[in-house]
Amino acid sequence: MAYPYTLTYGTVSAGDAILAAHHNTTHQEHIDSNIPENIDDYSVSAAEMRTTADPYPGSTESLATTLAGEIERLRYVLKQITGGTYWYTDPVGLDSTIVSSSLTSVGTIGTGVWQGTSIGTSYTDAKVTSVSGSTGAVTDGDIDHDSLANFASNEHYTQANITATGTVASGTWQGTAIDGTYIDLEGTEVKSTGEGGGTKYLREDGDGTCSWQAVTGGVTSVSGSTGVVADGDIDHDQLANFASNEHYTQANITATGTIASGTWNGTSIGTAYTDAKVTSVSGSTGAVADGDIDHDQLANFASNEHFTQANITATGTIASGTWNGTAIDGAYVDIEGTEVKSTGESGGTKYLREDGDNSCSWQAPASVGKHTLWIPAAAMRPTNSNGCASITDVETTSGRPDLQVLDFDTSADEHAQFQIAMPKSWNESTITFRAFWTSTATDTDGVAWGLQGVATANDDTVNVAYGTAVVVTDDNISAAEDCLVTAESSAVTIAGSPSTDELCFFRIFRDVSDANDDMAEDARLIGIQMFITTDAGEDT
Repeated sequence: MAYPYTLTYGTVSAGDAILAAHHNTTHQEHIDSNIPENIDDYSVSAAEMRTTADPYPGSTESLATTLAGEIERLRYVLKQITGGTYWYTDPVGLDSTIVSSSLTSVGTIGTGVWQGTSIGTSYTDAKVTSVSGSTGAVTDGDIDHDSLANFASNEHYTQANITATGTVASGTWQGTAIDGTYIDLEGTEVKSTGEGGGTKYLREDGDGTCSWQAVTGGVTSVSGSTGVVADGDIDHDQLANFASNEHYTQANITATGTIASGTWNGTSIGTAYTDAKVTSVSGSTGAVADGDIDHDQLANFASNEHFTQANITATGTIASGTWNGTAIDGAYVDIEGTEVKSTGESGGTKYLREDGDNSCSWQAPASVGKHTLWIPAAAMRPTNSNGCASITDVETTSGRPDLQVLDFDTSADEHAQFQIAMPKSWNESTITFRAFWTSTATDTDGVAWGLQGVATANDDTVNVAYGTAVVVTDDNISAAEDCLVTAESSAVTIAGSPSTDELCFFRIFRDVSDANDDMAEDARLIGIQMFITTDAGEDT
């Protein structure tokens, strides 16, 4: 052991006095002997130093039971990581089980140099968008030139599909010679490189070429001439009082300059021989045939306005004018109800009615909407099963209103029934209700009233189940014989798919299981208001 584990007061015999100093010294020696540098080693020999244990043999945990066992398992893991013969030798590289072919994914490689096989473009996440300073080969398809700086997406034309250009202001043309058909060259724009003095003229040499030649033999003056002057001897452009454009006859005038004034009195010029279509017919008195006018050139007429009736499929906002075409179908009209006009009607007392013949008319309103039906307790009867008490007449004070009530007990749900043949004007939908009731007590206890219904048609059985009940609650207000009114209930759905001319049965009951129903005495029903909705003004 590196540090002998000995105690100053190691052995205590019977009868020995144990002083505080003895105990404290022994306790401190225990502490000092158990710090890492004083604990015994586990490498007394090379063989012991090499001892390891697999902590996970056969995919099953091997649990250490001593500190030596923990050390052996840690040594085993270190040996697996280093790949050496012993756990304490220097690492020899990757584990022999990890080869290049088994590496199928890596983390993020932040540094280093790639010196493997060239990575194909199909395995890159983006095309090359810049080759600035590039020294490698860039193959077709490597560069997405739409993403290059200063290269618009509409500039990727090839030579074959460039059929028009803008103004080419610089550069040198080194392609095929441009044919004269495609050159608009004025005479004064012809260059005479190397010639001077203004004494030569361009001559067609008869071999497909031209050359600059001095003019010889031309008579420039006939003053005092005695010889015969033949055709061609006189250059009349040099004659006094003879302008250069005056030596044409009618027959050989095949081109003119700009005729700025005058009147044409010759044969009408065919449109085939005009250089432009007619662009204005303001004040025109002659006939203009189809095709004579290029309306894209007209003043105040944009190039995109030459639609015919057939191809006008969209318009801007038409702010004025009158529509005289086919009636516009309702599917293509976005009209809000408040935008409907009521021409000739006044007073706000009529409504638009669908007349059943594909037309509508303004009509005085019928009584449609929500209506109230009063069903007194005297119009109800206790049900045969679990019924409430029979109708009871209750006198308040002589000469004052008597009450006709149905009493509902507190111990169990009790029921009463009534039936109504609903009017045809009813919309056959849900109804709501509120209960009118009273109490004999002067407390503030509560009650719960429920209502459910079912409809039966001609030849239907009456032996059918009621629909889902809807319950409304209310509380007494500390007085006996007060008229108490519940809030209006939520919607009650009547079972049996009600329609016109049907009889509806209703059952009203006290729901003593409701949390609000805590009255210890009978609840007295005076009657109910039933609210129905009509969608017609009459029952025809």
